[in-house]
Amino acid sequence: MSYNIQNARWAYSQNKEKRNIRSAEFINFLKMHNDVDVLCTQETGFLGREIIEKGFKDIYKHKLENKGATLWSKYPMGTQGQIDFGTNTNSCVWADIIFAADTIRVYSIHLYSNNISRDAAEVIDNVNLNEKETWSGIGGILNKYKKANIKRSEQAKKVKYHMSKSPYPVIIAGDFNDPPSSFTYNTLSESMSDAFCEKGLGVSSTYGGRIPFLRIDYIMSDQSFDILNYNLIKNEYSDHYPIRTSVILKDRQETKGE
Repeated sequence: MSYNIQNARWAYSQNKEKRNIRSAEFINFLKMHNDVDVLCTQETGFLGREIIEKGFKDIYKHKLENKGATLWSKYPMGTQGQIDFGTNTNSCVWADIIFAADTIRVYSIHLYSNNISRDAAEVIDNVNLNEKETWSGIGGILNKYKKANIKRSEQAKKVKYHMSKSPYPVIIAGDFNDPPSSFTYNTLSESMSDAFCEKGLGVSSTYGGRIPFLRIDYIMSDQSFDILNYNLIKNEYSDHYPIRTSVILKDRQETKGE
């Protein structure tokens, strides 16, 4: 499962009682998905980590100080690391997860943010195509997106290169902050299978904010795997929706079929 939890902002409140109630609800949601073997989260601050540790008991974790991308696993982790983007806001961590008969490498990734949600909301709320301010707002959004897209493209190339050196089958999951038509997506999806494209239905808008129909969160696996299913889970705990999939290594599937 991959989930940008937005620093667990939904559960935070200066009112302790309210914070405890909301945190408990978030924890209960995670417990409902406690069958997940590997959880990749993004925008995971102190409160978010605390909630995950209560929702997922007895798990292995790979989390770095001041980095929002994290990995949580029911299985032991071997070698671990990060791909340094030079910023704390966006990050990529990876770990070799040791299953009974195989080891796989999993990446949890959060690429450079567009920072246009607030601008887009203002345009949506005050849209008037005959007003200069509306077009100025749209121009500002496009300019921000262009700059962010350049940074994401460089980050994506770094991640792709690192993936190419993996000695193990690879899964990458997280918030790419870019749609399927982007350079970022096409770079990271090369020779990979997108779980939604393989087994998803409908539009699968993974972003729950004011900008509609955005699929910017992904789970991808290399050609060593078969994808069995894909699910998007709508809830109110973040401005992103969690997504989950089941995969099986092809050689393990062949062994089971013999």
